[in-house]
Amino acid sequence: MKEIYQNMNAQIQPDEKLIQEVLKKQVRKTYPVRNTFAILAACAVFSMGSVAVLARADEDFKNMLYEISPRVGAVFSPVMKSDVQNGIEMTVEGSHINGDDAEFYITFQDLEDNRIDAEIDLMDSYSIIRPFYFDASSSGCMREGYDEQSGKMRFYIITHEPGAARFWGDNLTFFVREILIGAESHDYVPVAIDLSQVNYHPETISGTEFFQHRGYGSAYKYTCPELEDVAIMKPEYKKDFIQEIKLTGLGWENGMLHIQSYIENWNQNTWIGYYLDENGNQLEESYSFSWRDGTGEYIESFFEVKPEELQNYQVYADYRVGGELIEGNWKVKFPIVQNE
Repeated sequence: MKEIYQNMNAQIQPDEKLIQEVLKKQVRKTYPVRNTFAILAACAVFSMGSVAVLARADEDFKNMLYEISPRVGAVFSPVMKSDVQNGIEMTVEGSHINGDDAEFYITFQDLEDNRIDAEIDLMDSYSIIRPFYFDASSSGCMREGYDEQSGKMRFYIITHEPGAARFWGDNLTFFVREILIGAESHDYVPVAIDLSQVNYHPETISGTEFFQHRGYGSAYKYTCPELEDVAIMKPEYKKDFIQEIKLTGLGWENGMLHIQSYIENWNQNTWIGYYLDENGNQLEESYSFSWRDGTGEYIESFFEVKPEELQNYQVYADYRVGGELIEGNWKVKFPIVQNE
């Protein structure tokens, strides 16, 4: 067992050139919405391929994977390699290659304090570094649960790269640049937005003019096909709302309800997404835009709803506030090939 573990750990250090290329890339911020998780769950159905890890662990490692789930034990190969940064250990427990898809189970554990809990977030800062690159790659991350006894938080990672199947082999490096700890996350809770106070004549600017003036494109959850048909509200006020989140506008224009928020001193941790609810019937955002303004960020959400219907709705939100970013640049390298 000791010799196996030492042999595996000897291969941890990744290719520094690849690491530096990843560090230079900007990570795109995404805002969690319920449809995202539904799509991710739908994409996580795979046929039962198999993977051979060149430096195989012994049967104890395989048994550990069975404890995660029978499927993991059946098709995932044990990796069990770790990297410790700032007193926090990241471990790649197991991996599975299936055609163009790569799947991983990883855990985080605090070896010095109690900073890791069920709310830890990878902040979209993870990468799978490999000796090839595809423009069409996509990935997803799901929490698999927190073990209070061990203090470990487990994540399931999936990446899809069309055409990658013929390139798998050699070494892969799983890399996490930073994690978020101590944040407060709340899902689908009623918030203090009074829809009777909607401004039906808000001052607006066209979406095309707005984003061209700022020199960059729009960022939104759902694709908005015609920017010229979108009206962005000019902030009316800054009302205290939820901690660092302020309410800056509530208006109706051209068939759309607008809810505009501002996040003070935005550090990419805080986010908010809204819903309208009528006696349990949910109306989700049609789309939303976000943009930076100095040290803060604005978020404007759009709902397709008639003015006379607004009195029937209560506003709900998913949001996350607070938290601390810990930079670590955790990385684990391991050789992996796909069996025929």
